[in-house]
Parts: sequence; C-alpha cells; structure tokens
Amino acid sequence: MNRFVKCHRKFDRTDAGDKVTPLDVIGRRVDSTGAVLQETQFDTDKGGGLNVYKYFSSGSSLHWDVESSTLGWMISRLMLQSSDSLNHQSCIFTIIDADTLEVVANRGQTSSHSWNNYVAYNSDESRYLAVDLGDNFPRGVHVHNIPVEGSISRKVITFKFQISILHSYT
Repeated sequence: MNRFVKCHRKFDRTDAGDKVTPLDVIGRRVDSTGAVLQETQFDTDKGGGLNVYKYFSSGSSLHWDVESSTLGWMISRLMLQSSDSLNHQSCIFTIIDADTLEVVANRGQTSSHSWNNYVAYNSDESRYLAVDLGDNFPRGVHVHNIPVEGSISRKVITFKFQISILHSYT
C-alpha cells in the first residue's frame, strides 16, 4: 500500500495575530487515492513542542525513508514570542515515526533565519543529511549529519559567505 504524509496548518490559519498562540500543525498519512489513513496534531507549543507561531516563507523539507519508517522533517518557522517580545525565526530538524506520526526526536535548531533547506537519507549509515542556508547564528550553508537513533546530531561543515551589493545612484 502506498503511503504519503502531508503536514499543513489547520483551517489555513496563518497566525492568530497575537504573537503567542501556537499554530495548529496537522500531519496526515494518506493512501495513493488521497484517503486519510491517520491524522495527528503536532505539539507546537514552547518547551517540549515544536514552538511554531507561524510558518516561515522558506518553507519546510520532508524526506520519507521507507526502510527505517521515519520522516526527516526540517521546519522553518517563526517561534512563539520570546522574552524580548519578538518572534524569532529558525529552522529545526525533527524525526517522525512514519507509522504513528509521532515526533520521536527533535534535534533542535539547524540555523536561524533559514532561507532554504533540504533533507535526504543515507541508508548505509541510518542517518539523515540536512542542508540549510542561514543568514544568522551562524551565517552560512550548514550541512548536518543526523542519526535516526541516538542523541548525537552534528553540524558537519559550515560554508561562510559574504554578500556585497553595489548600488549606483544617478
């Protein structure tokens, strides 16, 4: 049986407008005809949750590894309001059980101000390979080696870059 997973916001709400109400993020497992086999609402609150106030414009990346029956999910989001009254942006990496849709591991931040991300799976080593482009903390292209099991997730390399824009005014 073919299985597909899609994650979306409930009721197409982009945000509550108050900077503190978590976004309702729903995961659905569907068959090849689109019939819903299972649905779960992810914990998006602070603390033990995914800390999602609103999706960030660069979106998310998801890779389903059939062999390990896991999903590697990079979520680029605005977080719930912090003590400085701001909704900071960052990308996190989570591992989801493809059968139960439970978050089995939240590997934490891959970078802040993530402008693009990509995830693949290395079945030889049971690890996800994640790449994202961040413009702050730290700035650069970040390559992560993330195991399915265990608690070690490490950034393999960061490529630093500098962007210069020349303006010509007449």
